[in-house]
Amino acid sequence: MLFIGIIVSIGVIGLIIYLIIRPTRNHKIYPQSISQKVPRPIVQQTPRKINEKIKFCIKCGQPSKKESRFCKECGTEMVL
Repeated sequence: MLFIGIIVSIGVIGLIIYLIIRPTRNHKIYPQSISQKVPRPIVQQTPRKINEKIKFCIKCGQPSKKESRFCKECGTEMVL
């Protein structure tokens, strides 16, 4: 019984020493050149054309014709 206690004590002491001495996990895995952020190329976007024949309901968001006075889905009066 004493022999088992000594083995367990040595194991616990070894575990404590390992936890104190082990390297921290904050080190970088990748080389410096890969870990640096690579700037993305700037892509110019063309302006979108606004469809002047459609407007959207402010309550439910459903599209409606510009001539419509009320929303077909919820009946809310359309605002210009």
